[in-house]
Amino acid sequence: MSACRLSVWVGLLIALFEMPAYCASQEHWPHVIVNLPGGRVNLFAAVVDSGCLVSVSNSDRTVEMGEVTSHQFSGVGSDARAVPFFIQLDECSGSVIQSVAVAFNGVMNEQDLQVLAITPGLNAAEGIGLAIFNADNILLPVNMPPLQYTRLNKGINTLSFFAKYRLTKKVLVPGVADTWAEFTLTYQ
Repeated sequence: MSACRLSVWVGLLIALFEMPAYCASQEHWPHVIVNLPGGRVNLFAAVVDSGCLVSVSNSDRTVEMGEVTSHQFSGVGSDARAVPFFIQLDECSGSVIQSVAVAFNGVMNEQDLQVLAITPGLNAAEGIGLAIFNADNILLPVNMPPLQYTRLNKGINTLSFFAKYRLTKKVLVPGVADTWAEFTLTYQ
């Protein structure tokens, strides 16, 4: 490489290294803002007149059924004592939605298809299922469309239900009697 070219490169390098020091020392150096295209964000949504919001405290609910003894049943198809539980609906608008119905879905008992099966496992009870009733003591069969609509008020609404163990076989085997159900709300 010739000495002339080398001196040009050295001169450029020295100028580049000195430029930031020169620029930083200038108090009135204008700020340069550079805008570059970054892309696009697509947002999709719909505005609806919804019925109500399920209260956060009710979205995953545990109902303590307590202990049940075999002498509480009078025969196959009979129920033990009722245990109440509630589903609270908040912020009901009332402008378009007038009423709500609740359906419960889960694993059906093999002997009585209207009630929930007990979760199988070590030490699980046998011969019973769990029935769910509305506030009027009407059985709500599992995995079926809702039977009855409840009129909604504007604001907060509390829906009342009862859970009862039901004898589904002549022989009851004592044990753990846990089960689960999901609920869906249908508005009209």
